[in-house]
Amino acid sequence: MNRIQLGLKLKDARQQGQLTQEQLAERIKSDPKKISRIERGVQFPEEDYLRVLCSMSNLDFDNIQHSILEIKSVENASTWEVNPATVSNEDLLKEIRGLRLSLDSISSKLDILWDERRKKSTTV
Repeated sequence: MNRIQLGLKLKDARQQGQLTQEQLAERIKSDPKKISRIERGVQFPEEDYLRVLCSMSNLDFDNIQHSILEIKSVENASTWEVNPATVSNEDLLKEIRGLRLSLDSISSKLDILWDERRKKSTTV
């Protein structure tokens, strides 16, 4: 799972609970723009946000928390800097795999944006 997929999952949960972004923001005393950033994968959700969503949907709080930690771990691994004097081939391979995951995440984001744009153009 990546940030975009997580955001879409959280958006689906909000919609299952039949809440708008504004209603959810009001319920957790937050800003609707923040809800939008979370659902687009720009920002990670806070605990109160997750608890409200989990209480009104089939999301498992611990599972979502675990997914967030995994995403952060992958993102942190992909920003690793290489010191040629101390890095083994195995370390380089691990870094390449992490970068590949980051590229997959970007590709996934582009696919979602393309699909959204295509949907908007067919409804106009």
